[in-house]
Amino acid sequence: MKRKTHLFTRLLGVLALALATSVSAEDTTTTTPSISPSSQTVSASVGQAIKATSAYTARNFGGTPSYSISPALPQGLGLSASNGVITGTPTVAAAQANYTVTAVYGSKSAKATVTVTVTQGGASTSASLGPSPQILVATVGKAISSSPLTATNFGTTPINYSIQPPAPGGMALNTSTGVLSGTPTTVAAQTNYVVTAQSSSAQATAIITLTVLQGGSGGTTPATSGLNCPDPTLAAQESAAIQGRRAYLRMNCYGCHGDYAQGGTMGPSIQGAGGDVGEAVNGDGGMPSFTSALCPNDVTNLQAYLSGVKALQTSKTPQLLDWKTYPGDKFTTVAPSIANFH
Repeated sequence: MKRKTHLFTRLLGVLALALATSVSAEDTTTTTPSISPSSQTVSASVGQAIKATSAYTARNFGGTPSYSISPALPQGLGLSASNGVITGTPTVAAAQANYTVTAVYGSKSAKATVTVTVTQGGASTSASLGPSPQILVATVGKAISSSPLTATNFGTTPINYSIQPPAPGGMALNTSTGVLSGTPTTVAAQTNYVVTAQSSSAQATAIITLTVLQGGSGGTTPATSGLNCPDPTLAAQESAAIQGRRAYLRMNCYGCHGDYAQGGTMGPSIQGAGGDVGEAVNGDGGMPSFTSALCPNDVTNLQAYLSGVKALQTSKTPQLLDWKTYPGDKFTTVAPSIANFH
């Protein structure tokens, strides 16, 4: 009887040792707290609800942890403290950034990473830059400036402008406004310059097509000095369409294409054909070349005028000055000559 008792006692000891060894091994390999997935990605658009992230699975906390995130998520997004799920509809754009999710229960904690990017969204809210294109014909020795650019849907962050290829000699791009200006010092063939607007969360481009012609008297007298180009100060007070109307009349476009570009005895209707102006003034399509007759910004302004002239023609109240009136307080009963456009 004593022998059986002794054997039984030894057997219990062996079992206890095995159990203790097993528990010890488990403690050293599986008690470190963790949450999974360890990384997630959110690609969102302003104004569009995101797909909720996955709930975290917590291990070895001894209870249900609570969740927090750092730094703060972009406006409109939020994190659930109970399961770490991110939901919401972002209201502002945000550059790609890593956010740290921390799970805490008592003295135990674990971390995971979420990468979040918020763009401006679809076509209605995408970043844009205009007007584009702008077509400038400059002359060596004469100052010229492109129209100011309007950046849309870039948020409130500062916008920086750059240009490629580099501007021709004597001209420079204002990196804060996107205006290309200066006094050209050398002749330059027609070139498309890409102006890029960049903020922390958005980017867009515009095109400025620039040609620099040689002026007279060593480049100090503009080739267009006899064309009665509009006074820059007065022109700045008018819309591009009104300035385009003036250019249309000054270059006698109405003689072939009609008073309102509706078509005449020698030329077809060009209403709505603003996109073709750049090619037309170069002499394409049977047109004579008007390159040497252009004032600064004429092509851009003609594009604006022709794009909306059809509505102006049918309007009961003229929205632009009649071709016989320039400026508004002067009237002539005969077709205007170049002398009428001072």
